Amino acid sequence: MFFASLFFIIELLVYFLIKDLLLGDPDFHATILIGMNMLFVIFCLLKFNKKIMTILLFGFFIRICAMYWDIYAFEIFKLPHSGADSVGFYESALVVSSDLSKLEGYIYGGLYSKVLGVLLYLGPVSRITLQYLNILVSMFSIILIYKTMVQLMLKPIIRDRLVLLMILFPSSIIFSSILLREAIIAFLVTLSLYIFMKWVQTGAYRMVFLSTAVCLLGALFHSGVISLVVGYMIMILFYKPKKKIFKVTFQTFIIFAVLLSTTTILTYIPLENIAIFDKFTHALDKNDDISTIASTGSGGSVYLVNIAMDNPLVFILFAPIKMFYFIASPVPLNWRGLMDIITFFYDSIFYIILFIGPLFAIRKHGTSLKKHPIILSLIIILLVSLFIFGISLNNAGTAMRHRYKFFFLFILLFGLVFNVVSKNKEYRIVKNENLTIK
Repeated sequence: MFFASLFFIIELLVYFLIKDLLLGDPDFHATILIGMNMLFVIFCLLKFNKKIMTILLFGFFIRICAMYWDIYAFEIFKLPHSGADSVGFYESALVVSSDLSKLEGYIYGGLYSKVLGVLLYLGPVSRITLQYLNILVSMFSIILIYKTMVQLMLKPIIRDRLVLLMILFPSSIIFSSILLREAIIAFLVTLSLYIFMKWVQTGAYRMVFLSTAVCLLGALFHSGVISLVVGYMIMILFYKPKKKIFKVTFQTFIIFAVLLSTTTILTYIPLENIAIFDKFTHALDKNDDISTIASTGSGGSVYLVNIAMDNPLVFILFAPIKMFYFIASPVPLNWRGLMDIITFFYDSIFYIILFIGPLFAIRKHGTSLKKHPIILSLIIILLVSLFIFGISLNNAGTAMRHRYKFFFLFILLFGLVFNVVSKNKEYRIVKNENLTIK
């Protein structure tokens, strides 16, 4: 998918050179470009085995259909999450495309709107151009996780089923197809983790810095993504990849200190008038602290607003509950009607299964996490992310969007744990059979 995305950018550059000679509807021009790129995507997917290729092609085309529905049939049925933000991002992109000087300074949507504006400046002035890029990066995320599962030697049946889940997961289809930044953020999170896993496997510290750089790029689109770096630093402090043991060493402590210092410095460096921790520093400018943020909310889908997390004890006690609400909302206790029930079963239930399921499996089967550092690193990274987002949010709709950023990490954790569990079961069966033979 990297080459398909690169080819799409090349198409936009060629279009930019000849666009003054073209007449007609920009949506038609965008559709022509997409049609050409789709052929390249199909060619790229031919390298996979027949089953995976069929699943990926189906997912690709269903996202194309959802994209056109969102643009042309929204009056019949509006896809969830497509609305005011999508319109705001597009209008900001139009402003940037007509005047590139707007790349400097503040604009609604920040860096995301500026990237969209550059794309519209180069290519057809159409939402199709922008939303198709979301589809490309979403498919790229799925392929990255699949490649990771192949490298980690997960069983084919587990890999195939998880790829099918990633393709058919309703929220994945929606966020891949509408004009929101979740798709590109989820991709950068996935790419960062993909690189960090190379450090866990090989101990090459350049992978740590590269994965952190990708994560910081994602943080420019949304500051909360920085939670991954916190998880990385915890792993770096305690894990020795070349020896496959958990131990604090002087070398890893130095790496930890450098990363912590770099992240702290970057936090306060404005990049195009936006800071990596923009949302958090904005709150601090208003004399709010994290307990205040964790006790407030707005909108009809708010939850746990009556919990005053204004002292350390309450904060510690309720943090796990808020973390659970982050992955599970809207929970049954807060259902307001049919839409909340539908949302729970097409979105929340998947995150509950993907995260709680592996934890129960580890406990039930007595799996030692010390023997599986990649699983442990994923759990640490996800727990840190769930903590930071969980204590900061009180709105089910917002939680749905933010947890999708980590969806592919949940998938990988689920696959790794149940791959280990299934191998342990097979080992015990074989061992018992050998004992019986004797």
